[in-house]
Amino acid sequence: MDRLVSNDYAVTIAAAKNLYPPNLHKFIACDFLTGTDPIFAGLHDHVDASYGRTLRNTAHCAYEMHQMIRPKSQRRVTVVLPVPETVDTVVHELAHVMHQAIGWMRTTTDVSWYAETNRYESFAEAVSSWLVPGYAPRRDVEIEKALLAL
Repeated sequence: MDRLVSNDYAVTIAAAKNLYPPNLHKFIACDFLTGTDPIFAGLHDHVDASYGRTLRNTAHCAYEMHQMIRPKSQRRVTVVLPVPETVDTVVHELAHVMHQAIGWMRTTTDVSWYAETNRYESFAEAVSSWLVPGYAPRRDVEIEKALLAL
């Protein structure tokens, strides 16, 4: 389900991917769905996101296990960007892709208030703090060492 509705999304996605070191690119391979409601598009049927938001217009990562309404042969990890997002948001969503690709085996320290939500957000926030200057108050040195070793 790779659907990029405009060049604006492609430019932002490319910029986010370019922040990842080359040795990690194989871990961030995924599809993208942009510019539309993922429920309307038939990607998944999950509506509620955290903090009272809806997945209809919130950037998120849809794993195969979330795509139960799609045939198994068409399920693939998909970064969903219903509206245009910043590069740091795409970096964060790609970190979720990577976390799953490496088997959920890395844990991190909480680098932001959102990282305190759960271990998945903690990982994505740690990666974002490592790759995006100024994203969080400090870079996560532990995640940097672990990911460069992959």
